[in-house]
Amino acid sequence: MSIISKYTSLFLVVFLLAVFTLDAYGANNTKHKPSGPIKMIVIDPGHGGNDTGAIGPRGLREKNLTLAIAKLLKVELKKRIDADVVLTRTSDKYLDLYERTDIANNLDADLFISVHVNAAYRKGAKGVETFFLNLEASDDEARKLAAFENSASDTIRDSTDDVYFDEGTIERSDQPDDNFMEVEGVPDLPTYSLSERQNERDVPDSVADDLQTILWDLTQTESHHQSAEVAEIIQYSIIRETGGKNRGVKQAPFHVLIGATMPAVLIEMGFISNPKEARKLAQKTSQKKIATAIARGVLAFEKKLRKRNGYVNVSDKR
Repeated sequence: MSIISKYTSLFLVVFLLAVFTLDAYGANNTKHKPSGPIKMIVIDPGHGGNDTGAIGPRGLREKNLTLAIAKLLKVELKKRIDADVVLTRTSDKYLDLYERTDIANNLDADLFISVHVNAAYRKGAKGVETFFLNLEASDDEARKLAAFENSASDTIRDSTDDVYFDEGTIERSDQPDDNFMEVEGVPDLPTYSLSERQNERDVPDSVADDLQTILWDLTQTESHHQSAEVAEIIQYSIIRETGGKNRGVKQAPFHVLIGATMPAVLIEMGFISNPKEARKLAQKTSQKKIATAIARGVLAFEKKLRKRNGYVNVSDKR
């Protein structure tokens, strides 16, 4: 073999090795893109920071409970659905109600789930209920609950100047069960601001925007129907999985759901004011059961969308 042939062969070997290495590196670093009808899910742990939410017996706080279950829900959803899952908050910080749906809108989410726990003056009140947005409440209790949730956060917003608290400030007395907050953490979110697109959408500035407004109204109508549908499915799944009292699917004007451009629901997972339910909600096993039930409900909704939209369902997740 001549010297030229020898060096040519060596060059080819090195070149092919480099190409193979780059291809392998590229394959390993290509971000997976979900391909189903639900590509992005935003979970909103209710309350946070100065806004503690409802406080139950033994100091159990709604803001801690919703965060713990939201983190578990993310894990359960990732097991079952090929979708990106983001939390509006991953630590004990305050978020305005409208910021929460703005995060979902900016991420082009396909589903928004706000998790809460209920409270009542009657200690015996119990059960699970799931809400979707409507300006008219289903009943007087739903109206009062929405008014409480809306006013509590608005009061905090008006009285604080971007005050945030670290998870480290949560005292042990806030955790009646040692395993209560023992949930794998997830990275904190970047800060999202109100998009220019949303400002333009909310306030049309010319006659040319009329068509866009009509299309927006049609989108909202479809989202509204799907919100009712996913609320029914999730409610049924939670009751079946946990055996809790079924308080039904209801409508109410929750501010946290206003402005969502995707199907959006608010889940009241039980009554923190009921000593028996509060003890159960504080247990990690119960939290995981609730998270699993919600995730299965979302999966059932996703399967319906696949069938309706003509997707081929090759998943055996459950």
